[in-house]
Amino acid sequence: MLAKWLRLGLGSGRVTTTYPVRRTEVLRSHEQWHVLPNPVRVPSQQEAAFLVAHCPTNAIQFRPEDACAQLFIDLSACIGCGRCMQVTKERILEWNSAIDFAGKARDSLVISVSEE
Repeated sequence: MLAKWLRLGLGSGRVTTTYPVRRTEVLRSHEQWHVLPNPVRVPSQQEAAFLVAHCPTNAIQFRPEDACAQLFIDLSACIGCGRCMQVTKERILEWNSAIDFAGKARDSLVISVSEE
């Protein structure tokens, strides 16, 4: 497989490749694999503390401001382990169907939800 990939890449002058078509099929059948969380609602302070405590990379942050509480997920820090999804019983997060994220600025990789 690797030899075929090298031959095709070097022979055509391509320096990048696309994901195989089967990747999305595999991800659909194994939702626990590297898939990133998406915030649905702002959690209570107790729920947020629980989420933050279970994130091994500190990708989840909560700011309980007086006027507007906010939940942040830094996708550049998230490793897609799924712990945040496993420990929440209420619908605070949902799986994000995208499998890759790229951005020119780090701020573009931080998603948030706030009280309105």
